[in-house]
This record gives sequence, C-alpha cells and structure tokens, in this order.
Amino acid sequence: MGGRTCELVAADILWESVRDRSVYPFAIPAIGSIGRLDLSARVTFLVGENGSGKSTLLEAIATAAGLNPEGGSRNLRYTHRPTESPLHEHIRLAWRSRAAWAYFLRAETYFNTVTAYERAEVPDLHERSHGEQFLDAASVVFRPNGFHVLDEPEAALSPTGQLRMMRHIHDAVAEGARAGADV
Repeated sequence: MGGRTCELVAADILWESVRDRSVYPFAIPAIGSIGRLDLSARVTFLVGENGSGKSTLLEAIATAAGLNPEGGSRNLRYTHRPTESPLHEHIRLAWRSRAAWAYFLRAETYFNTVTAYERAEVPDLHERSHGEQFLDAASVVFRPNGFHVLDEPEAALSPTGQLRMMRHIHDAVAEGARAGADV
C-alpha cells in the first residue's frame, strides 16, 4: 500500500477577509456559523436539507485543495459554465499531510467531467449509464492515501449501487484515504 496517509484536519473560514456576510454564500446559516470545521475523521458526511450549503461547502473545500470546481482530479482542468461561489477564497485548509492524489466526484457536473476525460483520450465513458459511470469512477479513482470529495454520490445510484459506493468508500478509507461526502 505504501505512501503516507492523507490527513486533512480542519477547514477554517477566514471571516476577516469576507467583505459582506449578508450575501451568498456567506449568508447561508450553516456556513455563517462555521469558524473551524473539524475534518479529522477518516470520513466526514454533511447531512442537511436542500439549500443548506452542503454542496457549496464541499465545492469550496475541493477548490481550496486544488481540485477543479466542476470535478475531477487536480490534473483535469476544464470549465463548462463557472458557477462556483467565492467561498474557496476564504477557506484555509489545515493538513497534517497532503495526499499525492485527490479527486472531486460531483453529481451535478459529472456529465461534463466525463466529456472532459473523453477529450483526454479516455474513450467510451458515455456508453454507460450515469450510475455505472459513478461506480466505475469510484473503482478507479478512489485510491489508498488519497483525498476524495463526493458531492451527492448517491444521486445517480440505485439502492444496490449506493451499497456498492459505500463499499468503495470503505475500502479506500481502510487503505488510508480520506473522504468527505454530501448526502
């Protein structure tokens, strides 16, 4: 297995750099209440109602970690339609050790991510269902000692697919990976 374990310990919102806390995304109550978010667990789940800021926060953490806000690895750079909030500009991530590998699996923009990978000469990705693409991605991109951000990973999956996704997460974490998910 080798390699050192990825250890993201916390995300701090740098409120002193925010000009106006009454505008999106800073006005979202759950985000407005964060000073320091403890992320020291091997897996962190964000749970809440639609519109409560889960995806916005995960996107900001992924972007602050150097990932494309639309999804993919650090090396995949594309943009279909920029919609990311400025929150990532006001977050400081506290690491004990950084992962060599990181991936942002984002349900909302996954079609565009798959298209970008096809352009990078990874053929036939669109020939599978959305759920099959998600499970294929999990089996390939969840790596030992990696950092994985999952935004609504259950969205494209059947109940059986959700269990398979949980197994992929479990196996990756057992090998030293870190994961955060919005469910």
